[in-house]
Amino acid sequence: MVCADPHQIATYYSMYRTARNHDKIKTQQSWQWYLERAANTTLRLPPAHIGYMDGTVFREVLRSVLEENETANAAAAAAAVAPASDTLDDSTRSGADNRWDELGTKLLAGQKSRATFWSTAMWPYGSEFSYDTTGQEEVRKVRIVLQWCPACLVCLRALCDDRIHLQGRILS
Repeated sequence: MVCADPHQIATYYSMYRTARNHDKIKTQQSWQWYLERAANTTLRLPPAHIGYMDGTVFREVLRSVLEENETANAAAAAAAVAPASDTLDDSTRSGADNRWDELGTKLLAGQKSRATFWSTAMWPYGSEFSYDTTGQEEVRKVRIVLQWCPACLVCLRALCDDRIHLQGRILS
């Protein structure tokens, strides 16, 4: 059921944050396992031309995957210039763990594809439910992350009856 997927992703993501940042709290799996599950569940969502309720979690998963990729690349670069030691395993020394790069590339491509549609849609907001518009949050957040802020006006205009007041000006 698609409407439950954002909640499952949020659960995986919160477990990732817990495992990654709180050594004293024991989790069933490693932080890598939780983040990978959150990213892969995000990738397996069916294409949607609406924002999902709780869709901001997609942005957070993307941000964390990209951060972990930077961390892995920095560790690999440091390992490449450091003398060989017993504290570095072969995957760190060779930079072999590129899963974060692959996941980040796929997640970013998916978000760009959805944002491209939203920037041309007359009413790019919505939800997986016919009776609400909880997806507005995701539409706006994804556009901001991708620096497509002018496209956010489409959503704002739809919400505010085609005219909005922003910084003392009326935009039409």
